[in-house]
Amino acid sequence: MQKNFVIDNGVALEGNHFYLDVHNCYSLIDFEMNTKNGQSTISISFKKAEECFLDGRPFNFRMSFLNISYFDCRGLFSKSIQDIELIGYKEIEDNDLSWLLEEKHFDINCCIVFLFNDDAYLKVQCEKIELLEIG
Repeated sequence: MQKNFVIDNGVALEGNHFYLDVHNCYSLIDFEMNTKNGQSTISISFKKAEECFLDGRPFNFRMSFLNISYFDCRGLFSKSIQDIELIGYKEIEDNDLSWLLEEKHFDINCCIVFLFNDDAYLKVQCEKIELLEIG
């Protein structure tokens, strides 16, 4: 899995020109899944929660997952889903989401996992993840 960021301490996305602390400050606002020409993609968008007044954080960002080989989620479409609580990695067959692997244990065959409030999660293995439209 190629990506244009690393996960820092399970709560931030860090790239060449950005450091995005997402812990409890971004709400999932859009989820889109498409299949075209035999390839599946997911696009998810987040916006900054109103109660997060920290300077320097962008108001929104979007991530695209390209050529998906594994997808699992729970509770993503609930109205109570609000905040990202933790981001990390898991092996495809490991469903114990009480802990996640840190960046130093990242392997291209791992899934990326987003844990949200109310035990909701998104677990994806794909060819490439792009963090886009930070603004």
